[in-house]
Amino acid sequence: MKFSQGEAEDLPTEVFAHTMRAAEMARALGWAVGEVQIPEKPAKRVVVLGPSTVDALFLLGVGERIVGVSDYCIHEEAAEIPRVGGLQNANLERITALLPDLILVQGQNQRLQELAEQLGIGFMETHGDTVSDWDRTILQLGVQFHLVETALEKTADLWEPLTQCVIAVEEKKQRGEYQELTCLLVIGRQADAVAGLTIAGRESFLGFALKCAGGILVPDAAYTRHWYDLAEEALIRAAPQIIFECGPIPTATGTTPLELWQKAFPELPAVKNGRVYALTDPSVTIPGPRMVETTKLFQKCLFDQLTK
Repeated sequence: MKFSQGEAEDLPTEVFAHTMRAAEMARALGWAVGEVQIPEKPAKRVVVLGPSTVDALFLLGVGERIVGVSDYCIHEEAAEIPRVGGLQNANLERITALLPDLILVQGQNQRLQELAEQLGIGFMETHGDTVSDWDRTILQLGVQFHLVETALEKTADLWEPLTQCVIAVEEKKQRGEYQELTCLLVIGRQADAVAGLTIAGRESFLGFALKCAGGILVPDAAYTRHWYDLAEEALIRAAPQIIFECGPIPTATGTTPLELWQKAFPELPAVKNGRVYALTDPSVTIPGPRMVETTKLFQKCLFDQLTK
């Protein structure tokens, strides 16, 4: 039996893990094999522009093959690997000097694709906006590096702690100890004001992490964009009970995120009750294995409200 991502998320918790590890993984492997040209020999010198892709390679046990990473890489084991700029300002000369035989790009970049063609080396795009993107990416990398079995195991391992988070919520509900709270996931705003808000949608990996943690995402828009701008009127209608600011969002010197929200929207339930959480660790907005810790962080904040 096969399930879509949405159908699987709504299944009872006792079959949640099985569905993810069996039906969905089999489908993802089909995507991976169909979309990746299987090399005769795995790459030995890899330049990676994308933090979660670096995490994936170390997870698969081939981190030592990375010879260059983006300026935004935060993986601890990659601290001494040369930086080559970012996706939009990649240093082509520096990349060329590293003599790579494969360039991995998280997203799309025509310049880097053309460089790979000029050098006669491999090029592969990865994506990480959704949980399905992560499944597909790590399995594609498993195919690329002839490590399909390892990729399947590591992908399945990701679902175990997420399932435990779901079960923890269900157990509290059964004991009458849990109240669902509506949450807003902010990933961007102006440094000196609550304006220009960018938020996570329900189909994003952050939206999925919040669902596993037991939160209710607002606004629950009908469309499925991963990230989008939120108008002031929509924010007021959503009336979130908790606001999570996700990642290192710049805040003007001399103030705090809560103070900015109190100045702009003092009547929002989350603001009135002091429930504005600034989750400033950069790893919060990185998909893949780090999503487990993000889910646990969301859940800790949600569970803490039960004792207040």
